[in-house]
Parts: sequence; C-alpha cells; structure tokens
Amino acid sequence: MRISVRTKLFVAFGLAFAIMGTTALISLDNAARLAENAERLTQSHELVAKLHAVVLALDAAETSQRVFVATGQARFLEPYDEAVRTALDSVASLEKLTSGSSAHQVIIGVLEQQVHARLDELDTGIESRGPAIGTSGGVASTIAGGDTMTAIRGTVAALQATQDALNDGLEAALSRTGRANATVVVAMGVAAALLFIVAYTLSRGISNGVSAVAKAMRKIAEGDLSEEIRPTSSDEIGDMAVSYREMQAYLLQAADAATQIGEGDLDISAKPRSPRDTLGNAQAAMVHNLKQHAHAAELMASGDLSAEVVPLSDRDVLGNAFAHMIAKLRWMIATLEDTARERADALALAEMSAAALHRSNAELEQFAYIASHDLQEPLRKIRSFATRLEATQADAFDDAGRDYLARMTNAAARMQALIEDLLAYARVSSRGEAFQRVDLNRIAAEVIVDLEVAIEEAAAQVEIDDLPTADADPSQMRQLLQNLVSNAIKFRRPGESPVVRIRGLDGVADGDVREDNGETVRFAVEDDGIGFEPQYADRIFSVFQRLHGRTAYEGTGIGLAICMKIAQRHGGTITATGDPGRGARFVISMPKHHAEGGSADG
Repeated sequence: MRISVRTKLFVAFGLAFAIMGTTALISLDNAARLAENAERLTQSHELVAKLHAVVLALDAAETSQRVFVATGQARFLEPYDEAVRTALDSVASLEKLTSGSSAHQVIIGVLEQQVHARLDELDTGIESRGPAIGTSGGVASTIAGGDTMTAIRGTVAALQATQDALNDGLEAALSRTGRANATVVVAMGVAAALLFIVAYTLSRGISNGVSAVAKAMRKIAEGDLSEEIRPTSSDEIGDMAVSYREMQAYLLQAADAATQIGEGDLDISAKPRSPRDTLGNAQAAMVHNLKQHAHAAELMASGDLSAEVVPLSDRDVLGNAFAHMIAKLRWMIATLEDTARERADALALAEMSAAALHRSNAELEQFAYIASHDLQEPLRKIRSFATRLEATQADAFDDAGRDYLARMTNAAARMQALIEDLLAYARVSSRGEAFQRVDLNRIAAEVIVDLEVAIEEAAAQVEIDDLPTADADPSQMRQLLQNLVSNAIKFRRPGESPVVRIRGLDGVADGDVREDNGETVRFAVEDDGIGFEPQYADRIFSVFQRLHGRTAYEGTGIGLAICMKIAQRHGGTITATGDPGRGARFVISMPKHHAEGGSADG
C-alpha cells in the first residue's frame, strides 16, 4: 500500500497540535494573572521613580538658587523655575498614582506640604538677595532649609519602604505564577516526548530515507560523488533516490572531463547531450575559450606583460579579464614604484617624529615622578618639623628665631604650591581626558560656585554672557576659566570691588573681514583691575613670570602658563591685552569640533 509523505506528516502534526492546544488552555489563566501582577509592579516602580524625581528636582532648584545668588544674573533662574515645575508635577503624578489608596494619599498630602514649604524657603532666599554679590540671604535660606529637606527625605523613605513591602508581595505572586508555568512546561515536555515517539516511528519510513538523500547531496556539495543510495520505499522518498542515482552518473561524467581540464589536458570531447544540457554546453564553451587563451596565460605566468589579448566577443569574460588584468598590472607596477618611494620617505620621517615624541614623554613622566615623590616628601618633612618646633619649642626662641621659623614654614609652603602647579602644568598633555561636547555656560557657572568665597570676600561682580558650546576636555576648560577668573579677582584695584565679564565672541578675530566658517569658537574673560603694560602681553604666559612682587600678590607665576598649554592642547590660542589701571582682557580661540573621543594633540 502506497502512503504519501504528505499523509504521514499530516497525521503526525495533527496529533502534536492537539497536545499543544491543551497545554495552551492550561497556561492561559496563568498568563492573565502574570500580566495583572506585572502591571501592578510596574505602577509601584513608577511611584518610587516619581518620589526620587521630587528629591532630585528640589536639589536642582537649590543649586540654581545658589548660582543666582552668587552671580545676580536672572537667566540662572530659568533652571530654578524648571526644577520647581518638575517637583510640583511629580507630586501631582504621585497623587494620581495613589488615588486608589487612602493610606498613600495621607502620606502624599504630608509630602506635598513639605515640598511647598521647601519651595517657599528657596523663594525667600531669592527675594532677600541684595544688589551686591556678597549678600548672604540666599545662602542662609539654603542652610535653614536643611531640616525641611531632611523631613522630605524621611517622608520619601517611609513611602518607599511601604512600596518595597508591596513589591515583595507582588514579586512573590509572580514567583508563584512562575511555578505554575513550570507545571505547564512539564506538561509540554510530556507532549514533546509523545511527539518524539511519533517522530521516531515516522523516521523509519521517512526520516531515514530523507537523511540518506540529504547526506548524499552534502557529499556532492563537498565534491564527493562516491556516495551510493538505494530506494527503500515506493513513495516520494524512493523517487528521490532514483533521481539522485541518475544525477550522480551525469555528474561523474562531467567530473571526469573537469579533471582533465584541471590537469591541463584540453584534448577532450565535450559534447552536450541536448540543447538544454546546460552543463555540457558550458563545458564545451569553457574548453574552447581555454584553448584560445592558454598562450596568453603562459606569457603572463612567465612575467611577460607585453602580450596583447584581444577578446573574442563582448561576452568573452575570460578574454576581457585577461586584457583588463594586463593593463591593470602595468598601471599597478608603475603606481607601486611611486608609492614605495613616497612611503619610504614618510616612514623615515614618522620614525624620527615617534622617537622624539617618545623621548619627550619619557622626560615628562620622569619629571612628574621626581616632583611628586623626591621633591614633595622633603618639603612635607620640613613643614612637619617646623610645626613641631612651633608647637613645642616656641618659648625657647626669641623674636628673631620665631621670625626665621615662620619664614622657613612660608618658604616650604610656597615651594609645595610651586611643585603642585608644575605638576598641573606637566599633566595638561599627559593626563588630559578625551574630548566631549561641553557647554561653557555650565562650566562657567560651576566655576563661580567654586569661587563663591573669594567672590564674596572681594565683593566682586561676575557676569556670564552667552558662551559657546565646543568639543573639549571639561576638566581643563574648568581649570582655564577658574585660573582667569581668580586672577581677575586677585589683581583688582585697591579699595574697589572688581567687575569680571565672561562672554562669547564671534568666530573670527576683531576687525577681521573674513567670513566665519562656523568651525571656530571664541570667548573672553575681561576685568577692570590693575591691568598691565602692553609689552608684557606675551611674557605673562611664560612659566615663573611675574609682573609684581610676591609680597604684593600671592601666586607661583604658573597659572597663565597652564592656561596657554590648555588652549594649545585644544588646537587653539590665548591672547592677552592690558591697560595699566584700567583692566585686562584674555581671548581664547579654538576649533569647535574635534575627532570623536580624541584630542587636538592626538
């Protein structure tokens, strides 16, 4: 009796689908409960996220208030207003998320009152700020608000603890559902076992025959035509075995001819069996073309590129390939000779540059090691012993001895500061970070917060005006601006409150009529301090150069040298102009874009 493969497969897969349908009905209820618990767990996590958003927004509002108090510029209130809106929106979202729980609504009500109280404290700090930068109303309100923030964090922690307990319950429910699903998996395993039994039964009549044909076909794909198979059934599998044997005989005949061609014997009889014999026709055409081009191939193999190969027709792929290859080889030989000479010169220059760079880096690393270990350790001991003498033997010294001791301590401190500045100068290139997109407005605001004490002591007014965004090392940009602003505050006119301006400039130099291509950023730091003579504009960027005595102004004379090196690492420049008694102006110019993650110095 002949039973087709289709009938056998229909019966086997019908049984498999029946078993799978049964297990699917069992798992449907588990899936519904799993979805419900997952949704409740997601809502709980969203509630916790909103609680953290409230705390983060209040911290951001406090930071923005401090910057406004330090600078007095109204544009720094924009992030403050945004943070306030975020805090209030987050509280409103918490009310919606807990609308179904009266216990949660009570805690959210307490939290809302605490948030409004903290925002009122911050608003009071902003309103109480006087016209001078040194006014301390905002700082006082920030400090006073510490208790309110502690209460807010306590409320948030309590509500989060409640949610954590709820989450534990939901996760336990999910675990139970998972165990139920495991039962379904076991059931499906049983179904799979039954299906395996059916598949094993069918394999004796179908799979073995298909496997035998597939194995033989793989052998053919690998070039092995020796595999023998015999028909074992009267269905389609048996027909496949018969067709394979016919194909095997034909391929063996073609393989013999191909072997002769591969051995270089072109004296073969390549006659197609019929007009539709594609392999026979291709073989005959190949033999014809190979004979025609054998002579040209022999010349090329001997390195003779003078042979001229004329294709038999536009469709003569081999002839066209020979002609194109000869022309290409001639061009390549000429090009390679030129390239070899150019690369030899470039390689020699690169090796010289690499050796010089290696020596420079080694010297720099040696200097950094000496400065950080061999020089600083003796200074620490000098300062330590001086402190012990002052603490234990002060009464044994007369006024001159105490003066000598104080001078020794101060000299050691100055030497320590000098070494640290030299290290900072040396590490600009060797310890720089990868470039990233930097908003200089944010960097300038952070610098003002860092210098808040110095600004208040000098009653300084610092203005920031529309700085650009560029690819840079953020830590070095912060150091550059901090050095320039610190100098502007330090070198102020006696008895007067300094005014410092940090502002962006056009992408081209003042008075330059060339069009800006948008690839350069420029910004300036200006002050109304003591200034300097124009002839010193270049000298002030040199290491250890000072225009004033150490007793008049503190410092090591390295700060501006560090600024110059930072600008150079960014592929830019820094220039200075000054007017004695009227102030100074420092202009930084550098490329707007650099290679991603790289730096100007490579």
